Amino acid sequence: MTSYTKNGIPILPHHNRRIHKLIQKIRKSGTYARWQQAVLKRDHNKCTRCGNIEEITAHHKTELSEIFTKHRVRTLPQALHCNELWDLDNGETLCLECHRKEHNLISHEVEDLDVEATVSGRSG
Repeated sequence: MTSYTKNGIPILPHHNRRIHKLIQKIRKSGTYARWQQAVLKRDHNKCTRCGNIEEITAHHKTELSEIFTKHRVRTLPQALHCNELWDLDNGETLCLECHRKEHNLISHEVEDLDVEATVSGRSG
């Protein structure tokens, strides 16, 4: 899979720049932080695939770009009001390694994507 970067931030081929910028805004929102914490709590702060408790993050099972297309989401306010985006059943806790495998990316690309969303060494 070929990836492109801008200022060291990966831009995946299936995301255009507008979608990538919207995803970055979403990840900085309080709504995203609350969704992520709810997913992690539900999954007992461990990867649902391998059980790892290090470097975990909440992953959307349905890609954000797919949700955006389905619901015609183009702006942050639209995203914040899109129920499917914040549905806990669409989230799962993954460690960086399993997240990398899910997206078929090399390790540093997932780390860059999750720089603000990763919880290191949390348990409980």
